[in-house]
Amino acid sequence: MAVEVVEGLGSSGANRAVIAGALDVSIPGRPLKLAEKDAGLVARPLPNTAFALFTSRKEPVDIPSSRVWELYENPHNAE
Repeated sequence: MAVEVVEGLGSSGANRAVIAGALDVSIPGRPLKLAEKDAGLVARPLPNTAFALFTSRKEPVDIPSSRVWELYENPHNAE
């Protein structure tokens, strides 16, 4: 399997790329918008396998893995 990492799209850009067929998968940092659902995107839970979170922020917040799921519930509570 080959994996190509595309940087700098953001959640909306990545979802648009999936809709356009340019990407196979997107892991957005927010729930799907109504227009994205209407375009056929479907949210699925992440599998129980290891994954990594990356950011382009110059001073990222240190978040322990035990709190990662909390970010999906309330992304503004990272501190």
